[in-house]
Amino acid sequence: MFLLYQLSVSLGLAGLLVFIGHALRPAETAARIGWPTAPNFQFELGAVGMGMAIASALSLFVRYRHYWLGVALGPSVFMALAGINHLREGFEGNLAPYNVGIVAPDLLIPASLAWLLHREPVVGRLLLSLRQCLFGLQRIVDDDEVGAPPGQHATDRGGEPAALRRGLEFGHRLALCRKAVAKSCRYQVLATICRQSRDSLSARSCA
Repeated sequence: MFLLYQLSVSLGLAGLLVFIGHALRPAETAARIGWPTAPNFQFELGAVGMGMAIASALSLFVRYRHYWLGVALGPSVFMALAGINHLREGFEGNLAPYNVGIVAPDLLIPASLAWLLHREPVVGRLLLSLRQCLFGLQRIVDDDEVGAPPGQHATDRGGEPAALRRGLEFGHRLALCRKAVAKSCRYQVLATICRQSRDSLSARSCA
């Protein structure tokens, strides 16, 4: 439940403060950050904050883990990059209160959300699947390679499952594609022969 509170309270409050500061009080907020005032750009930034607040508040009612992942992902990237930018400006000499004081929440909120999402069973499995798709190609399991239980015949030619070395999955995939194409060609040849035989028998019977 702490994940839900972090989503609804921390992200929601952060988005609401962004909207109030940049959309409703742009000059004062920009001065306290140490930036020049840009009302139009700040209003758009405030609109982003309002959207973040609304999506976070809906987490209280939409109890769907994948929705929570989407709500956390976009604002977390935004806040983490904003925190890094404020930190960089602080090292360059911008010690304005809103520039230095916002670094901690901008970095800690995404870090805590990442840890909580990793511990969430459903979201954790989704993230694991995403990592596997991005960083490790999954081998295709063909019925020719599935071994049978003891006392039974193996499917087709009785292959045994074997682990592939990393980096060979692509070649394995190509080999399976070639095998599938060869099977398809054999089926087409057989279908053609059967069709020709049927036509020949039909012609003889008619004669």
